[in-house]
Amino acid sequence: MKITHFFVEEMVTILRNMKKKGMSIPEIANFTGMPEDEVRHLI
Repeated sequence: MKITHFFVEEMVTILRNMKKKGMSIPEIANFTGMPEDEVRHLI
């Protein structure tokens, strides 16, 4: 699957919304399956 710029922008929006709703970085990482450092980098 080719990851497009649009897909990355949408993922960043979702991650930021999760953070705004009060989820911690570890919770977001666990929920998404992404490494914590990648979550931090994107938000």
